[in-house]
Amino acid sequence: AFAIGFSDGGVNEADAARRAATELRVPLDVVETTRAGYLGGWSEALAQLSEPVANPGLRLVDLLCRRVARSHKVVLTGQGADEPLGGYPRHLAERLYSIGRHSRRLSGAAARAFLGPEAGRRISRVLTTPDIIDRFVQILAVIPPADVDRMVRSPAAPALELARSAVGRWIGAEVDDRLNALLRVDARLSLADDLLIVADHFSMRHGVELRVPFLDLALLELVERMPSGYKVSLLGERKWLYRQAARELLPKALGDALCGWRARVGRKHGFTVPTTEIFAGGNSALVRSTAWARAYALHDHISVAEGAREDPRPQRALHSLVGWASAVA
Repeated sequence: AFAIGFSDGGVNEADAARRAATELRVPLDVVETTRAGYLGGWSEALAQLSEPVANPGLRLVDLLCRRVARSHKVVLTGQGADEPLGGYPRHLAERLYSIGRHSRRLSGAAARAFLGPEAGRRISRVLTTPDIIDRFVQILAVIPPADVDRMVRSPAAPALELARSAVGRWIGAEVDDRLNALLRVDARLSLADDLLIVADHFSMRHGVELRVPFLDLALLELVERMPSGYKVSLLGERKWLYRQAARELLPKALGDALCGWRARVGRKHGFTVPTTEIFAGGNSALVRSTAWARAYALHDHISVAEGAREDPRPQRALHSLVGWASAVA
């Protein structure tokens, strides 16, 4: 098995991988990086990707695939489990929408307590949006469409109009299961247009083939036919059926940690970037460093001037383009 983590900040995913490998008696190869190493290689990794996918994990995928290539050509990855099976807090937001919309303040406070301040703000926005397409746009949008229009030149249409068109394509005329509709959209947008692009690019760049068992077409077809209650329970337990099955197959210590109540409703971890330390605050590593922003400046459709209008430092004004940093939290 292979894992990656930060040795100098916040939650280190490599520690969890070591515990799991010990319980499962699996040999483990760990890559550990630092905040400085992460930021130092961001610009190069983003430029290699050739498109501005704002995913803070792309540098980690790059480093991990580079290590894997030393010894293996084919590896399995757990990508694709969360989108069809309901693993993200945004899926919980849709499950609880019919209840939470009646008490937006209380729901937002609960989200902040369990999932962090950014999740609380996003859930509050979601609960004030009754139209299903607009609500799904709010759920998936990390950067407000108005800010996108200000910083990204698009000759096609305003960001909100484009987003509504992309989301509406996968919803259909009649929706009898709102959460299943969101999961279908999520699998075809954020999974296909973000996570899989990053994984495919860096794995192929290093000569590694990533295979995704959770996206086996027969399995995906079966999962998408299941009622959404098997994915996010009425009590808000994420990946309910999957965790029920996995708990019986894992050693007890792992089963309790990965499939217990806290794991089903708490904050999601995985490819964890110490985004609070790197991206937040006036003296953060992001503000002090300009290397990460250079790759964005290579793209003609990103307006550095517009992004810097209110703040003359482009690297600070453009940090919202790395918006997945806040979404991961």
